[in-house]
Amino acid sequence: MPGDSGFDLLEKLDYTPRIIFTTAYSKYAIQSFDHHTIDYLLKPISRERLSTAIDKLASDTPTNQKTEEREEKEPGLELNSRIFVKDGDNCHLIKIETIDYCESCKNYVQLFFEGKKAFVKKSLNQIEQRLPEQVFFRANRQFIVNLQSVTSITESLADGYEVTMKDGKVLEISRRNASRLKEVLSV
Repeated sequence: MPGDSGFDLLEKLDYTPRIIFTTAYSKYAIQSFDHHTIDYLLKPISRERLSTAIDKLASDTPTNQKTEEREEKEPGLELNSRIFVKDGDNCHLIKIETIDYCESCKNYVQLFFEGKKAFVKKSLNQIEQRLPEQVFFRANRQFIVNLQSVTSITESLADGYEVTMKDGKVLEISRRNASRLKEVLSV
């Protein structure tokens, strides 16, 4: 991958894939497990070792039943729900309706609410699944916005839209999501 590493690619994804890392450098092993790595193979790789890693990946594949159980454990949140977030030494009890937007930051999501911010160790996709979809909108790979916190919408040069949030932050709506935004907000 000219110019980028596997880690750079993972940072650009809006989901967390199951990964078997292969490399000639052992120094990346610990960093790789920050990305939910199934296995880490150091080159040269033997057939037996590769086979073991593939078996591990296959046994880690979620079945429909496991997926349903996981969904039951983390139900969707209502707009009037509150969540507890511990961010370092700070603890926050956050009303869902006060979250202005969520930003993906590597292995964390940063929540912006009531002029404050806090980190949550979850993926943006995991957060999106729990938030009420009638109010929270996936702007692009990096942001989810609370539509009630949008103060203005303007057309962007790239055939899309930009939204301005309560705190003045301007976020781009991806071209893919621009038509969906129009549907959601149209009469």
